[in-house]
This record gives sequence, C-alpha cells and structure tokens, in this order.
Amino acid sequence: ILRPIDVFNARAKDLLLPEHMFDSKTLYLHVEAPKSRRRGARKQHASSECSYCIALWSFLLKGLPLEEPLWPGSPGVFRRRWDCIIEKLGLRSLRLTPAGLRGGAAVHEYRRGLDIASLQWRMRLEDQKTLRHYLQEVAAQTALRALPADKVQQLMFLSECFEGLVGDMTR
Repeated sequence: ILRPIDVFNARAKDLLLPEHMFDSKTLYLHVEAPKSRRRGARKQHASSECSYCIALWSFLLKGLPLEEPLWPGSPGVFRRRWDCIIEKLGLRSLRLTPAGLRGGAAVHEYRRGLDIASLQWRMRLEDQKTLRHYLQEVAAQTALRALPADKVQQLMFLSECFEGLVGDMTR
C-alpha cells in the first residue's frame, strides 16, 4: 500500500526479502524520503506478506546490483505504460489512474479483514482521518460493476494467468 513515488525512489538495497532475513513470509521496503517525513518519522518502511509480490520481487532482484533502482524509468514512463495497459484492456472509460492504487489497496486489505490499526500502520498514516479518506475511495474496487460481463471474465482470466506465472517463478 505504497505511493508510486516510494517505489520510484527505491533501490534494490532498500528491498528486504524473506531470504535476506530469518523471516519466511514478509517483504520490507525501506522508504528513504517519505511524503510525511516533515510530520513524522524521516525514514519509514512498508511491508507485505503477499506471496505473489514476494515471488515476483525475488525473481526481479536476482543479480540486480544493490544501487540499481527498483523502477528504472521516470514517473512519466510509468504513466505512459499504465495508460497503454488500460487502453489494451479496454478500460479507458473507467478513468482509472495510478493515484487510485493506494486507495484501492487500502480498500482491498480492509475487505480482507485487516483491522484499522494494522491498516493505518501498513499505510504509514498517523491520522485515522486520512485512512477514512482512503477507505471512502472505493471507485477502483467497484469499477468492475460498470463493465460488461465478458470484460470482467477477461480480467479474471488475466488475473489467474498472473497468479500462474508468478507461481512458476518460485519453482
């Protein structure tokens, strides 16, 4: 549940995988210059127990020098790729933007049963008021309702393909 800029600024050395520690299920990302550094901790971290994320990052980090950026492009490159994927998937009418990722992830975790205090910690938020704003932004989660059934089926198929591909990386 990161801001995209947190990943854009990160380097390989900032990502700790379970294999780098005695922890078998958690990934940590050191956030060097968080947005809230003037109001809170100057250095922060994010964590994830998502097995797909861990498998994908383990694969992507193999042989990557520690000083290499996790995202080698600019925010503009990310946005152009985002727009291209949205276009190819036929989702342009939904007006989904990268800004919705953080709110969508917050809603996803909340719906999966993550308690408010843990969600606030994972998002690195000091104020519950800010979290309430994120949880109100359910548009990214309910956008599927506006799609025809065949488009929803296509997205479900692609999701299953992703899970299969990432699962293959761990073997």
